[in-house]
Parts: sequence; C-alpha cells; structure tokens
Amino acid sequence: MSAVELIAQIQKLRTMEKPGNHPNTRQDELNMTLPLRVQLHRQLAFGFAGFAFTLVGIPLGVFMRRRETSISASVAILIVLVYYVMMSAAETFDSRPTMHPELLIWLPNFLLQTIGIVLLIKANK
Repeated sequence: MSAVELIAQIQKLRTMEKPGNHPNTRQDELNMTLPLRVQLHRQLAFGFAGFAFTLVGIPLGVFMRRRETSISASVAILIVLVYYVMMSAAETFDSRPTMHPELLIWLPNFLLQTIGIVLLIKANK
C-alpha cells in the first residue's frame, strides 16, 4: 500500500463504530491500527534513510583513502547491514503497542544522523 492508502485505511479503522462503549475503546483502536501505522512510518523512515547514509558517507569518504577500497566497501556494507537489522528489530514489535514500534522505526535514522553529524564535525576540524 502507498502512504496515502495507508493513511486512508487508518482513518477508516478509526471511524468504524464499535459495539459497546467501554473504556478500552481508544486502546482497541490503537491496537487495530498499529500494524498500519508501523508500515506507514517504515515507508517514511526509508525515505529519510538516504539522508542519513549521506551524512555518514561524506565524512567516511574524507577519512578513507583511495587505496583502502576493500575496507571502504566493507564499512559501507556493515553500515547498511546494521541499519537493516535495526529496522527489522523495530518491526518485530508491531504487535506490542507499549513499545511504540512506530517510533522505534525512526531510531536507526536518528542514530545514523547523529553519527554522521559527529563525523562531519570531526572532519571539519
């Protein structure tokens, strides 16, 4: 599903009338829409992944030398692998609303961006 379709489906689930008006209605609604919200945030986070990889890649390109091509390729593969593992780990919590998986999805991006900013500051000195 596209992001627009996911948002429409989430809105549709939120507006569905539920039989019985008990205090857990809001929690039930959040539990029903959680997998869709995780998918939506995953798509958005993947969109920003390019920015995070760029922030890390520029200073690493400055630090690595041309003759160290195999090391540079290994570092790039390692960074992508760590990013993918972190995203997959966050997605495993899509059935646990207390863990806020829709926010955990963003953790790899924030981590990479922070590392990239620190490396850019070091490269600037």
